[in-house]
Amino acid sequence: MALKTGGDYVESLKTMKTVVYIGGEKIERFYDHPLITPAVNTVAAGYDLAHDPNHAEITTAISHLTGDKINRFIHIANSREDLIKREHQIKLCSFTTGQCVYQCTGTDALNAAAPMVYEVDQALGTPYTERFNKWLSYIHQNDLTVSGALTDVKGVRSKRPPEQASPDLFLRVVDKQADGIVVRGAKIFQSGAAVVHEHLVVPTQAVRAGEEQYAVVFAVPSDAEGVIHVHQFGPGDAMRLVGSGIDFGNIKYGPYSAQIIIFDNVFVPWDRVFLCGETQFTADFCERFGRIHRCVSCACTSGWIDLFTGVAASCAEYNGISTKSHIKDKLAQMVFMSNRAYACGIAAAVQGHRTPSGYYLPDALLSNIGKLDGALSINEARRLGCDICGGLSVVLPLEKDLHSPEIGSLIEEFLKGTPEVSTEERLRMFKLANHFFVGSCLVEAKINGSGPSEVQKVVIYHLAKLEMKKEAAKKLCGIPVTDK
Repeated sequence: MALKTGGDYVESLKTMKTVVYIGGEKIERFYDHPLITPAVNTVAAGYDLAHDPNHAEITTAISHLTGDKINRFIHIANSREDLIKREHQIKLCSFTTGQCVYQCTGTDALNAAAPMVYEVDQALGTPYTERFNKWLSYIHQNDLTVSGALTDVKGVRSKRPPEQASPDLFLRVVDKQADGIVVRGAKIFQSGAAVVHEHLVVPTQAVRAGEEQYAVVFAVPSDAEGVIHVHQFGPGDAMRLVGSGIDFGNIKYGPYSAQIIIFDNVFVPWDRVFLCGETQFTADFCERFGRIHRCVSCACTSGWIDLFTGVAASCAEYNGISTKSHIKDKLAQMVFMSNRAYACGIAAAVQGHRTPSGYYLPDALLSNIGKLDGALSINEARRLGCDICGGLSVVLPLEKDLHSPEIGSLIEEFLKGTPEVSTEERLRMFKLANHFFVGSCLVEAKINGSGPSEVQKVVIYHLAKLEMKKEAAKKLCGIPVTDK
């Protein structure tokens, strides 16, 4: 099948019976709801970029299963060049939409699962690779979007899955049947989950012997029976319900959209089950998923900070202060932070390595360093942007005030900036600044995605090779080094 366009993708959603609840109400035409359409528009933009001849080299790839051209979002990396191109693709998509692209976790889950199923089969003689490749061929042939359903609701964080008040606070297998399994549980903070075709469900953490029911990887259509999506309300959603176009800031693609996915006794046929009880492979899977996701986050963060920089520079210009030295200094800092994060992602891709399956993974240490740097940088970039833009980036009138017959002319007069820019254009840019810098775009999602900063610090310390560095220091100052 040919690559879908954004329009094809939107039409495909209309044929699905995805169950979506918003504010306690089941939404029949979920793809038309004002809190869902920004995510639909964002995913559609990813489809359309695959048709742009200026970017096709990084937004498409050749399927290793079908030989056809596919969207890079559903591609498995077969080389370092694939890893590098994915960094370019994600930065492009993030910069184009100013939004989570809603497909990264799916791509990351695919790229972590592919080498895992190979290694499980090699060790245990299981049929997971054949099943996975058959399902992935279906995804490639139909150009479908996939979410990576990872984060369990977890209950009491200090307790293991079987110790929770309810055993279903971590998704688990509740029944094994001749033709498949039945699963129950929920995945939370799932970016754009309501607007994808398929969910690839994976463990949220390493599980131990005795916790076999939680060691499960499988795929289900998002409209499968028993799959329920509950919209998680964010601050930007309120503006979508009370404001109008200008007020949204990121008019077409914002705000960030996430859902809880509830699996209420969902049946999964065996040919869509890719791990079931093999606990010893979950630790490597989770590490690889985190590594891939953190590597990609470097590019995503860079794209966002580039947009922050453009907004801040425009607001400074509209305020008539763009030539001030302190403004130039802050903008230079934002450019520096963007490209530092991006450089880490590219370096992690370049230093990537081939797994026994033939698939490639990025470097673990550089991926985690880049993610940590980006998490710190994006908040600092937001602070700098708010500092440059000033008070109008925090609070400002609604579009209805600007167009009011009674007070519109007064708003036009008193919110005028430089004479070259209309009041409406100034308000539009400051609304976008409000969206990015005050929080309706949920920058926190970028910070905590793939784990909070403490997780990256733990991994970085683990991979730091401190003993080797201590030995090098001892040699330089003449302390004997004992060979081990």
